[in-house]
Formats: sequence, C-alpha cells, structure tokens
Amino acid sequence: MKNERKTDRRTIFIISAIKDAFLKLIEQKSYNQINVAEFCREARITRSTFYLHYDNLTDVLNEILDEVLLFNKTYIEPVKAYLI
Repeated sequence: MKNERKTDRRTIFIISAIKDAFLKLIEQKSYNQINVAEFCREARITRSTFYLHYDNLTDVLNEILDEVLLFNKTYIEPVKAYLI
C-alpha cells in the first residue's frame, strides 16, 4: 500500500472493496488478464481512488498475500505446534 494514510472508516471500506474485487476477479481469470480499468469497475471505484491507495495491482496482490501469511503464522502455526 502507498504511504500509510489515516485509517478512517471510508479508507477501510475502500481497501476492503479493492481486495474483494481482486479476489473475485482472480477466481475468474488469470492475474495477467486483469487490468486496472476492469478492476476499478468491479470494485466500483475510480482509477484515481485506486491509485490513491496502491501503485499497481501487484501491490494489492502482495498485501493480500502478506495478510494470508500473517494469519497463517499468527493463528495456524501455534495450533499446529500444539497438536504435534
């Protein structure tokens, strides 16, 4: 994500919409087939809003992957260690 911005409800909503749109589109087609214009239509945001929060679609992908890895490390790894 671009420089950390104030995290108000509107920003949280937009970031969530962006990630949801990314996950929906990635189920339908490969990453290389997704373009920013189509992505913005799916997220129901303007291109300028997208670029206010991210530099490109790769930044969205990286943020989602970071969250998944953090979740795995925070919640799943301790459970696995306990079970083994």
